[in-house]
Amino acid sequence: MKKKITIWCEIYKLIWSFSPKHLIFLSTLGLIQALSVIFQLVSIQTFISYVQYNISDIRNTILSLSIIGVVLILRRLYNAYFNYNINKHIVWAQDIIMQNFINHTAHTPLNEYYNVDFETRKNKAIQGAESASLFLIIGLMLISFNIPYFIFIGLYYSYMSPSLLFTLILIIIPCFYAIHKNMHYYKELEDKISKNRKVTEYYYRCIGNINYIKETKTLNAGNYFFEKINNEAAEYYSTTHRHTKLVLKNSILGEAVKFIGYVCIFITLILLVKNNIISVGLFIAIITSLNDMYSVFNDMVDRDFKSLSSFYSEVVNYIDYINIKYKDNIAEYNTCNTISLNNVTYSYPNTSLTAINNFSFDFEVGKTYAIVGENGAGKTTLSRLILGLLPVQEGSISYPQKNNGSKKIYPTFSALFQTYDKYPLTVAENIFLSDCKKDTDYNEINNILAECGLDINDVHQFPNSIHTMLSREFSGIELSGGQWQRIALARCMYRDGDILLLDEPSSAIDPINESTMYKTFKEMSVGKTSIIVSHRLGLTSIVDYILVLDKGKLIEYGTHDELIALNGKYKQMYLSQSSNYFN
Repeated sequence: MKKKITIWCEIYKLIWSFSPKHLIFLSTLGLIQALSVIFQLVSIQTFISYVQYNISDIRNTILSLSIIGVVLILRRLYNAYFNYNINKHIVWAQDIIMQNFINHTAHTPLNEYYNVDFETRKNKAIQGAESASLFLIIGLMLISFNIPYFIFIGLYYSYMSPSLLFTLILIIIPCFYAIHKNMHYYKELEDKISKNRKVTEYYYRCIGNINYIKETKTLNAGNYFFEKINNEAAEYYSTTHRHTKLVLKNSILGEAVKFIGYVCIFITLILLVKNNIISVGLFIAIITSLNDMYSVFNDMVDRDFKSLSSFYSEVVNYIDYINIKYKDNIAEYNTCNTISLNNVTYSYPNTSLTAINNFSFDFEVGKTYAIVGENGAGKTTLSRLILGLLPVQEGSISYPQKNNGSKKIYPTFSALFQTYDKYPLTVAENIFLSDCKKDTDYNEINNILAECGLDINDVHQFPNSIHTMLSREFSGIELSGGQWQRIALARCMYRDGDILLLDEPSSAIDPINESTMYKTFKEMSVGKTSIIVSHRLGLTSIVDYILVLDKGKLIEYGTHDELIALNGKYKQMYLSQSSNYFN
């Protein structure tokens, strides 16, 4: 129970940090709701007692009845207002919780995504984020409404007869025990079925996602994935069936205790009336309150606590996810006018292979470099380390820093990745999002697109020029792979960073346009520290120096002519590629 209260407090503190007044407002509404129930009960008791002894006073009886009617109407109106605010604040809290999830995910280091269990943890956290607002509001209402309500009812019953209070306590304790056990079962169930959910979602993507469906249809593999889904579904239903039986057993126990308890209360009331300890009016008032209390208690146990039980395990996953603290990847700077890598080593999570092994090199400011090597040599990993996307596990990387009087000037990066993003935005938005702090200059965007080989004034291709939406999903157009790569290159150029890094920039471009890409790169590189990563060696003639990687190590370095003369790995790769074009 302590763990469950701690989890609820974590969510409460999160929402409190955004807006304490909303939580105070909701708590006040809950307390007023509890008091209104007691006020209604006392009003009914007073009215019945008055009528019992003053039945001949018709005028005052009608007046009292009118007052009771007004009390009941006001309580109904307040109840509607109360429920409206509950629903409104559930949505409000859910927005805050989801924003916190998105913010945490956005600040998660790239290397964390390579952990085999990261996607599972993230998906479970999303499920928890969707449930956390209900978990919070239900818990808040238990504290501000249910607990005060039962305290008031308990005091009221104890005033009538201590035996009534004792019976009430006997009802509550076993029910709470059953709820506690069910929470444990739901947590255990969520841990078991989360893998089924993740795998099933993946299989559904293989059948219905545009990134998979072409190959799935070509291979006629739809039935294979349907069989996989059915197998996962069978395991899912088997697991849930076992846990449902356990939950049902505890729920039946709770219901039985409640029924016996209410029978005992009813018998006690009859004995109190028979012995003239309470009046008939008070008996009717208590029966009325008992009916209300049964409704409140039933909702609390059957709806609220069962919801808390089922949400608890999901919310735990959310809290565990957002509470993970990552070490900041703090950049180091130097005054040597170089990007200096000293004995840098990096290995991806869940693998024993070293992607970058004891790498040392100084990239001089204003020079252009090509990083080449076979697939798996470590080229892309090295580029991510240079950009600071991956943390250095051993060694260090430092960047050039300039001083302008008392002001320190730090370098900025522009990058184009092999797997670039295709944002469902307009052409212009796809470009200027790379530097949102800069005032949008549409003329500059037009010029950059022209340099990248895109004719944005072609009304057949771009009906709304740079304001054309690039997404069929949002009533726009779809571009080819090469056109998307030009958009990505234009985005890189618009940022205009001090350090330029291109990772396989010509992977989706035909050989004719590849030379145009190299020319653009050369123009972009003027006055910058430029690094281009590629397995195609046609670009090596436009760079100052070439680095050859093999199994994460720097094995050769020099100009094109120097490396050809060295008669090593580079020459072997160059001649191999040349033979594909010339015999």
